[in-house]
Amino acid sequence: MAKQRYDYKIFPETTGMRVLLGLGFLAGGILFAGYVAFTISFYVGSPFGWWDFLDKVEVTYANETDQTVAVYLDNDLVATVPPGDSATHSYRKIEWWFNRSVSVWDIPGRLVYATELDKDDLEEMDYRIVIRDPLGGQGEVASGGCSQYLISPCLEAQTALEGIAVSDCHGEGARICLAPVGAVPAELVLHLVGHYEDEYSLEIQVLRPLSIPEEMVDSTRRQVDALELRRLLTSEFEQGDGAIIIGLTAADMYISEVEWRYAFGMQGPTSIISIARMGSTVLGALEGAEPLAYSRARKLVSKYIGVRYYNLPLSDDPTNPMFNNILSPADLDRMGDRLPVESPSGEPDDNPLVFP
Repeated sequence: MAKQRYDYKIFPETTGMRVLLGLGFLAGGILFAGYVAFTISFYVGSPFGWWDFLDKVEVTYANETDQTVAVYLDNDLVATVPPGDSATHSYRKIEWWFNRSVSVWDIPGRLVYATELDKDDLEEMDYRIVIRDPLGGQGEVASGGCSQYLISPCLEAQTALEGIAVSDCHGEGARICLAPVGAVPAELVLHLVGHYEDEYSLEIQVLRPLSIPEEMVDSTRRQVDALELRRLLTSEFEQGDGAIIIGLTAADMYISEVEWRYAFGMQGPTSIISIARMGSTVLGALEGAEPLAYSRARKLVSKYIGVRYYNLPLSDDPTNPMFNNILSPADLDRMGDRLPVESPSGEPDDNPLVFP
């Protein structure tokens, strides 16, 4: 019995299909050539000027002040530069395609330089950022709290609040207590107490100020673990039924259980909030820095009060004061400032109180 032959036709027979096949091969060739060119440009550079935004540039931070300074890029510490010295870092041009915030603080905690720069600005400056004290050594002291570089002076308890502080969060029913941890600005704590009394008729107590033990500071990160701070609060204060304790610290904070560079806060039966990255370093502006930091801190405190006291649901809407995915200061700026509750009745709207 003869075997049946099968003819397999690889190429299409119609003109239209041949054209489409040819275009497919052409597109594939272009993509492959582009990939090769991109790889060469990324690792070697752009010898023919192609994709120059991938080229590396050296940016120099030159310190012409009389103090050692800490240089922050987009709120991340990139260099500490002694007086009269400089530090150089390598970047790809694409990293400066859009504005980046550059801010510089001296050892006393003064903002001595702040601006926003993009790729074109750097080219005009010949990739050299010269740091001078624009206020003749009288720069504004940081109102946003500690930085990674300046964390040690901010571990001590805020003694200015001792006159109004109570020893424990005692009382009947649901109640809110703010716990200053480290040298958090006293003005901010008083601002928060007044705000919630005026806007929501909530009487908030201020707990005895605590210092942060030096051994809690991670020597590599120059940050404090939020879990450790929360344990400090629970060990220092009794938390009876209905007590909602919100700790406030100026120390830069991280959470050891997750791989985040920093954390604004950690919410729970006992919560902790850091204002270290809520100040003027984010926008690179001296004027209006304090109200901005206060607004950001207030929004996060309000969110925690919304969860714990008013039992409000979290939201995916970035403009909602209960927004659930806060990743940057810009997210705090977009959030609303008013919780959806009755005011100033002193009672939550139709939401039952939640007890830890």
